[in-house]
Amino acid sequence: MTWTKWIVATVVYVISFLLYIVACFYYGSAEMHIDVGGLVVLVVPAYIILFWSLDEARKGTNEQIKTLQRVTSEQVNALKESTQRQIESFSAQIQGVISALERVIGAIGQMSEDIRKKTEQEERRIELLQKQNEEHIRTLEREEQRNFEAKQRIAPRVFVRLADESWWFFFRHYRFYVFNSGGSLKDMSLTYSFTALGLESAKQTVSIAQLGRNQGTGGFDCGDVAAFSLYTAIQISVYLRDKDERLYVGTATIDKSNRDWANIPLSEKTGE
Repeated sequence: MTWTKWIVATVVYVISFLLYIVACFYYGSAEMHIDVGGLVVLVVPAYIILFWSLDEARKGTNEQIKTLQRVTSEQVNALKESTQRQIESFSAQIQGVISALERVIGAIGQMSEDIRKKTEQEERRIELLQKQNEEHIRTLEREEQRNFEAKQRIAPRVFVRLADESWWFFFRHYRFYVFNSGGSLKDMSLTYSFTALGLESAKQTVSIAQLGRNQGTGGFDCGDVAAFSLYTAIQISVYLRDKDERLYVGTATIDKSNRDWANIPLSEKTGE
């Protein structure tokens, strides 16, 4: 293509030169003709060459633009493909994360449901145990109440009374009596002594083999009234067993001037 242009330029130049010569012969060799012809000979080829150069430059620029567009398009396409792959990879990763989160959330939900069910089961079990314990406690209370009532029914209740009675017409002696208003008792040991502030007589002990309900004893002689004139009270301690062999103990201090029946409080003594 370049050689063709140069050939055309040469032909045009030669033709212009020939035309110049013809013009000189035809119109004469006037100086003005020579100047005009010389100008034409120089300007026409230069203009043609300039036009062709500009056309070549335009074509080269177009080629460069096309090349740049092609390269840019390829780069853009490559960038799009790379970006698309990155987006797809990131989307796949995100989808994997979402799936993992969904599984975790599902597992947590299932775990929460299992925990709720286990909690409800444990609450029901504890409630059942509480009801069973309450029922057991009530049963024990009822059993204890029955045992207590049974003990109360068979527990002895001991009363004593101090009397000032004549003895052989000329003397007066203290005598005390024992009465049981409760359940039968046996193996009773009764110890007594007369007391005063800072004074205590010798202790005496009497034994009673058994006493039934609402049964009493005869009077036990304590001695001459005059011998105990300095004492103001009599102190009595008892040990006895009921019909089921439970041991009871009790003490009481009775004013010597009291002639009424006085109760001796009894308490069960376990382990003996």
